[in-house]
Amino acid sequence: MAAGSGLRNLLYPVRVRLLISGALQVFCAIGTVLPFIAITEVTRELLRGGVVPWGWVWAAVVALVVTPLVHSCSFSLSFGASRDIQYRIRRNLVDHLARVPLGWFGGVTGGGLRKLVSSDVAALTGLIGEAIPLAPRFAAVSILAISYLAWIDPLFTIVIALPVVIASVLLVHRPPVANDLEREYRRTARGLSERATELGQGMAVWKVFSGSRLADDRFVDAIDQHTRSYLATERARDRRGRLPLTLSSWSFILVWTTVWGVVFVATDLLVPADLIPFLLMCWIVSRAVWLVPTLRTLVSRSRALAESLDRAFATPELPTGDRTLAARRDITIRFAGVTFEYNRGRTVIDELDLELAPGTVTAVVGPSGSGKSTLTRLLPRFWDVTGGAITVDGVDIRRLDPAELYRLIGFVFQDVRMLRRTVADNIRLADPTASDERVRAAARAARIHDRILEEPLGYDAVIGEHVSFSGGEAQRISIARAILADPPVLVLDEATSAADPESESLVQDAIAALSRDKTVLMVAHRLETVVNADAIVVMESGRIVERGTHTELMNRGGRYANMWRPGVATTGAAG
Repeated sequence: MAAGSGLRNLLYPVRVRLLISGALQVFCAIGTVLPFIAITEVTRELLRGGVVPWGWVWAAVVALVVTPLVHSCSFSLSFGASRDIQYRIRRNLVDHLARVPLGWFGGVTGGGLRKLVSSDVAALTGLIGEAIPLAPRFAAVSILAISYLAWIDPLFTIVIALPVVIASVLLVHRPPVANDLEREYRRTARGLSERATELGQGMAVWKVFSGSRLADDRFVDAIDQHTRSYLATERARDRRGRLPLTLSSWSFILVWTTVWGVVFVATDLLVPADLIPFLLMCWIVSRAVWLVPTLRTLVSRSRALAESLDRAFATPELPTGDRTLAARRDITIRFAGVTFEYNRGRTVIDELDLELAPGTVTAVVGPSGSGKSTLTRLLPRFWDVTGGAITVDGVDIRRLDPAELYRLIGFVFQDVRMLRRTVADNIRLADPTASDERVRAAARAARIHDRILEEPLGYDAVIGEHVSFSGGEAQRISIARAILADPPVLVLDEATSAADPESESLVQDAIAALSRDKTVLMVAHRLETVVNADAIVVMESGRIVERGTHTELMNRGGRYANMWRPGVATTGAAG
């Protein structure tokens, strides 16, 4: 997206309000110049020995009263339009991200996404709300002032306007800050936001395992990088703008006007009384010059935001269907010739066939990188298969309505996320309409009820504010969510991995309660947890190399049996 087209697309829905706002600012320009003209005319008339021209006096008074009111109306329109742009960008972005593969979020940092949605959008729209309506005002003020001064004395007006014209030409033809500096500045700003988020979320871990030194070093390094980038960018801007901004500054223009005014008066090229309007209004002549850096900044930021939005919107949305299935619990899941590639040419799952019979527990084991976790994430559509199909009672999951898919399939993964809401609301995410009794029943089944009641506010405690939970406790809250949802199919990616030894047995009990009468697909990183599974599949390099019960596989003496030998690596921590 080019900067110009990107900016036009952003502004198009609010163009009428911005045009009206700009027109009101032109009126403000008249109100800005009029009092100076009035002062000039009154002074010149009095110096000639005439009477006070009350018409000019009242015109100045009205302008001074009305102009701030019109300015306020103009900014109400422009900033209202700006807020609408913020809302539209953020709403469209959130709507889009709600339809992208869930796995996409695993490769995106929270700090970078938050910066895009929050500060980047706010910075651009704030600039739009102010810079766009002020552009016609600054231009109109300069044109009116120069026109009036030219009416008094054209030659002296040319002399006064000369440094302003030179400054404008220099600014227009000034090379912009190098793209690599701008990109580096945005990269370090995003990195600083990410490190700050990481530091806040992981402070306890940093302190326990590294005495906070590693966290401090990473954070300080991010600060140093951002500071160096900021200074380099600002120095580059300063070098390019020093001369033109000096030429157009109020102090330089005043000195320039005074010196040349003395010369013109001394040589009888200008009447002394006519020097007064030039001294009063010389600073106004330079107002339009400030439009150039402002508009360049607007275009630069619009380009950066357009590029960031393009990257976010370029993520393909998952195609969604509208099929629903009859409410039943004995459903069959089939992986038929499933192939999956994260990147073209890098196959992770290779033509895999697997059936999950109703009411059975199927465990997936294998070395790290064999594709275990990827397999479990394909079922709830964190990613879509690149070959073959996954079906629920014969219906391709890509044809199911997303709400229907998540009604049928629940999942409990290693990485548990708690929202900054009450404990009850965190559990109730599975069913916002659930009563307090159902929430408490789910917590009891997940073996977390007693722990919650230890808090003074109990279920009303806000996580992250009133209470913090250990990994195992958070896992049990996640299990309570799944119990409340009560889906017929359950996906578990080693739900006990985050549990501390003290709560591991409680998590195991919670999983047992959750899995009762369900079809379960589970990834196991410890072989002891799969002994009683109805079926065990062993994966290597994205393929199933063995399948059977624990007894059958042990008797076979193959890959699975070798995993049980002392000193042989187990199933690995990731797949």
